[in-house]
Amino acid sequence: MKTLSIKQRITIVGIYFVISTLFGIILNNLVLANIITGISSMAFAQFLMMLVIAIVYIVYLKRELIKDFVVAQNLKSFFVTCLKYFALIFLVMYAVNFILYMIGIEGTSLNQVGIEIMAFDSPFIIFLTVVVLAPFIEELVFRYAIIFLDSKSTFTTLLTSALVFGYIHIAQSLTFGNFHELWFILLYGGLGFVLGLSYVKTKTIMTPIVVHAMYNLVGFLSIFFING
Repeated sequence: MKTLSIKQRITIVGIYFVISTLFGIILNNLVLANIITGISSMAFAQFLMMLVIAIVYIVYLKRELIKDFVVAQNLKSFFVTCLKYFALIFLVMYAVNFILYMIGIEGTSLNQVGIEIMAFDSPFIIFLTVVVLAPFIEELVFRYAIIFLDSKSTFTTLLTSALVFGYIHIAQSLTFGNFHELWFILLYGGLGFVLGLSYVKTKTIMTPIVVHAMYNLVGFLSIFFING
């Protein structure tokens, strides 16, 4: 199976960070100018950023994504496989949460709190962002671009992918000095590891994209059923 070149991997990561950084700068200036003031405006800005990134990826990786889709064309088998890894994620999440509880770490990460606040204010926009766009983009960046599907480096890149994925979800909190959030790298890292494992085993990025979307969908719905 032909994998991505180093140039393609660097480009995928570069697109993500360049566009997100530019949007961050623009958004910060709009907030300072009081042009963007409400939660709904922030939610829409985040959605717009993710949409732009997703469109750029589709154009850039059109051929590769079509090939991966063909690999996953046995829909029944593909769906069963996705369910298997979806169940594995919840087992890993339960285990990690139990470990965190045993060492005295409770509560919710600030990343999750932010999503919940915006979800109540702009449910449709956050649904599109969290359930549709985020899984697609994050799997391309943190699995497709980082994990090498060969016997010599697969586990190393799989572990690297999980740690980077975990860190990126708490990075903003750490910049504000919330170092207790560092423990949540285990939670997000565990999620990233299972998603990466699904990619390694099935050899198609479509698997972690769908599993990630399923996981985020359950999380999105639980916001309203548990906190609503």
